[in-house]
Amino acid sequence: MRRKGYDILPQIDALFVDLGDSSVKVRMDYNDVRVALSEENFFIPVYEWHQRRGLLFGCDHGGRGRDVGEFGDYFRTQRWNQAPGCDQPMLQKDIIKNKVASSISHLYERQRVWLEGFHSSEWSTNSAQLTDAIFANFAMGQNLLSLHGLYYTTMGGWWEWAAPCNHFHEPYWDEMDGLLECTERLSYILSQGYHVADVAILYPVEPVVAGYGNEAVEAAFAAGEAIYRDGIDFDYMDYESLGRAEVRDGRLHVAGESFGVVVVPAMRAIRHSSLEKLRDFVRDGGMVINIGPLPEASEKEGRGRNWWRISSGAGATGFSVSAIRRMRPHSSAAIRSAISRCSARQRMPGRILPSKRRAIRPLTSCTAASAAATSLRSITSGGAQRAVSVHGEPRSCGIRGRAGNARCGLPPSRMPEPRW
Repeated sequence: MRRKGYDILPQIDALFVDLGDSSVKVRMDYNDVRVALSEENFFIPVYEWHQRRGLLFGCDHGGRGRDVGEFGDYFRTQRWNQAPGCDQPMLQKDIIKNKVASSISHLYERQRVWLEGFHSSEWSTNSAQLTDAIFANFAMGQNLLSLHGLYYTTMGGWWEWAAPCNHFHEPYWDEMDGLLECTERLSYILSQGYHVADVAILYPVEPVVAGYGNEAVEAAFAAGEAIYRDGIDFDYMDYESLGRAEVRDGRLHVAGESFGVVVVPAMRAIRHSSLEKLRDFVRDGGMVINIGPLPEASEKEGRGRNWWRISSGAGATGFSVSAIRRMRPHSSAAIRSAISRCSARQRMPGRILPSKRRAIRPLTSCTAASAAATSLRSITSGGAQRAVSVHGEPRSCGIRGRAGNARCGLPPSRMPEPRW
């Protein structure tokens, strides 16, 4: 009652059965309070403990970003890691897991995106496969590698869970220095500046919480995979980042990034504040693409309103469906075509350095270690070293903990210098 202004007990059955239009509001309010309490009593204290000691904290969870409702709101709770990240077992290159982790890092200005790799790829994994997997995942947004597992013995096979061990048990261990030093240089370069992408896809927690199933999740992930295959980079965006974004010159500006296109993936339930910001964005010349069904509910008044016509004041109307580019679910070609035609800027995935706003483009996935090494030499040359030599203090991320404004990332003095 203290947080939402009403007593939930008379309506608590709505968490389990549909009691009408108000059920969506009750479910979204309940989840909001539940997540806020978990942040205040667990996630924020853990973040602040590590922050005070100059430590990086990252954690691999079961859903790894694909379970949007994990902990009530995966995006919202995992922003309280110094290094949001995920596991990529068996040499995986899962763009969705990487994009969720890196998007959290970008939008909350965490300097690192943590990659745990690559358990269960078996003892037959060779150095070429390992190199390819590292480079591919770094191209998708990772910039801090933790190789999975060091087995102090393999006697009797009892300590070989989730093999291999990429350390002294492997025949290529004597040659690992070169690869690890190369990974250090890439980690340093890709930890600088700001991510460059034109497209933001809303991270669809609200429909899942409200009881609409996984339709929105499937649409969001299918859209991300489709446009990334076409070379269009993107971030997933949570409702809080959308809410604090500034609309200017037909773009959304938030955390050093700028987006000209917002994709709404079949979100039958959505935050009212998100609709208000999308209204302002469209009015200022931005493009909104809606996949599948339009929103029909929010936490403000529940279900049953035409939420695409938002009042912006007494007697004023918002924007109508005609202002929205509507796509059928999983119409990948149409989505790609619309973004390609209307996006203000098309760039390869990259990062912009704050000193000269110069883009650094990460490596694309290489199918052979020799090709990857050739590409790597070009990006880790002396020119790249000079480009990243100037960087400033991290800025406030716009989210508040118990001790006030949280500082995001580590200051440059704590960043490990690369061995060039």
